[in-house]
Amino acid sequence: MLSRSCTGMPDYDSDNKYHPSFVPLISRIKERGYKSPYAYVSFETLEGHAHHVPIGNGVDNLIEMGDSIEDVAGFLVDVLAACNENRHNGRGRTHDTSQFKKAYASAVTQLLSTDFDTEYAHQVWLEKMYKKWGGHIPAAVLMPLEEQWRLMVPDFRGDARFYNVKDGAMDGLPMPNEDNSVPAPIGHYTRPLDEEE
Repeated sequence: MLSRSCTGMPDYDSDNKYHPSFVPLISRIKERGYKSPYAYVSFETLEGHAHHVPIGNGVDNLIEMGDSIEDVAGFLVDVLAACNENRHNGRGRTHDTSQFKKAYASAVTQLLSTDFDTEYAHQVWLEKMYKKWGGHIPAAVLMPLEEQWRLMVPDFRGDARFYNVKDGAMDGLPMPNEDNSVPAPIGHYTRPLDEEE
């Protein structure tokens, strides 16, 4: 597998975590890491359910108020230890104590490696884009416009930007018309091969 530096792609989102149209906004976010008011830790147990401990409430943060990273990791272990069949409206489980050490280590790793402010900003952005688009915002859409293939890519505001497709790149894909497709509310649907005459 080629690294992004070999392919000429920037290294800003190497785990492909964020929507491509959101990526230009990342450098503008004042990231506070584990001191963010949106910080949290979570751990999914072997029994198949997750435990979540918010560290911030959107305004304050336990670590900023004096708790340590280790204290917060301990809170997550306490939550796992308190879980049983009588908790969570009968959906709780008694957890194997061997998971406590993994939960503690997981919490420390999450606190030291998660960009909580960026995650929160991304979620807010996704919700705004969902409202704007009336559904999930696409990363890109290849479409026939004005008898040529065009690529639509939303910008960070969610506005559609259209780009020409390189000549010859789509030669194997015919433009949809009444001979090879059926009209649809937006554009055309290609007919299945077995329906062709």
